[in-house]
Formats: sequence, C-alpha cells, structure tokens
Amino acid sequence: MTGKDKKPMVIAHRGARDIAPENTIKACQLAIESGAEGLELDIRPCGSGELVLYHDAFLYNHFKDPRRVANVQLDSLQKLEFNSKLYQHTSGINTMKELFEEFKYKVPINLEAKVFLQNKKDFARKIIQLVEDFKMTDQIWISSFNPLFLKVFKSQTKKIRTGLLFRHLYYMFKAIDVVLKSDAWHPHFSLLTKGMINSANKLNKEIHLWTIKKKSDIDHLPLEHVQGIITDIYGQKF
Repeated sequence: MTGKDKKPMVIAHRGARDIAPENTIKACQLAIESGAEGLELDIRPCGSGELVLYHDAFLYNHFKDPRRVANVQLDSLQKLEFNSKLYQHTSGINTMKELFEEFKYKVPINLEAKVFLQNKKDFARKIIQLVEDFKMTDQIWISSFNPLFLKVFKSQTKKIRTGLLFRHLYYMFKAIDVVLKSDAWHPHFSLLTKGMINSANKLNKEIHLWTIKKKSDIDHLPLEHVQGIITDIYGQKF
C-alpha cells in the first residue's frame, strides 16, 4: 500500500477486462503487464462452497445461463467458457485459491465480497481461512458495500484489512464506520472532498477511489491524499 501524500496505487478493476474476461487470472496478468500495481476482484461462494471470482449473482450476462452462481457446483462452473469472440484472450471462471496460487507475493489484492443472501459468518470464515492458509494477510484486503458483512468479518479477525464501499450518503457511512472501524474507505471518486480527506487522516484510514474509467474523471482531485485508485485504465500517470 502507498503511504500518505504519495501517488496513489493504480489498482486494476477486475483485471484488463477489455481484452480478457473480467475477474479471471488472465485478465489480471494482462493488467499487471500493462502497468497496474494492484488488483481488484469480486468473490462469491458457489454451490459446492468454493469461493469463485465472479461479479454477478447470476450467470446470464456472460453465459446466457439463468442459474445463480450460488446454486452451481464448481465443476459445472468451470466447464463454462466466456465468449471468445469478445476478447483477445479467453478463459474460464477461476477460484480465489487459483488467484492466490498465481499472485502470492506479487501485488496487493483487493477482494470485494459480493454478499447479500449468503451466510455472512460462513462466507467470512472461508475467506479468512484461505488468506491465512496462503499466509497473505499483508497482501490482501476485503471490501464490501455491506457494512454488516464487514462487521462480522472484523469480529472473526483483526489481521486482515477491510474497506467500506459506498456510492453516496458519505455522512451516513461515516457514522456507520464509527462502529464498523474499517481500515479504508472506498468512495465513488465523485464523493472525494477535503472534508473526507481530513476525516480519513484523523481516523488513520486509507482512501481508495472507484471506478476511474478515464483520466479526466480525477484530473481535478487531490490525489496526493489518496492511497489507491480502482480503475479500468493503466500505464498512465495519475
């Protein structure tokens, strides 16, 4: 992680998803080759209990399959193939374990826990177990839009960092975080203000902005006070 008053870390949003399927190891490899310094990926449990790298609750957008990821066994998921006509490089669905096997000791990784109907305690336990098994507590941090999940997660471990994602209502989330005590705030880039920066500094929190789709989105922002930018563009100076 970068420190205060330095250039923010450039974090690839789901990997290089313009040329390889998002949330795949191939997309991550390509993003790092293109200049990304960190990775941001989505995780959710599948029907057989393993944690997979996948954004949507349903398979339809990528595979025209109406099933929920949470209801499909891993062996069935890994038989699905992304449409090769849409990408220069293709892949299948990867697991969190495969991600760790490939990127241990390489780059910081932000995993967004996609949690709504799942058993929060069980989901948190599985994440923690994998991170600890791979001895990657210093390399990983877990973010979520769901403050209840982050509270459950923190109750099970203090060793793995967390980040609270929010799109709006900053003051409401700031109030929630008095109890939650996440290690970082992940606001939409349009919410960044001097007041937020001052509050983050006082509370010793990092700020990671999302999702930057073009450099002009953040040209006017004081990035020297931001520790990370989650972005679809790499290899540029921010």
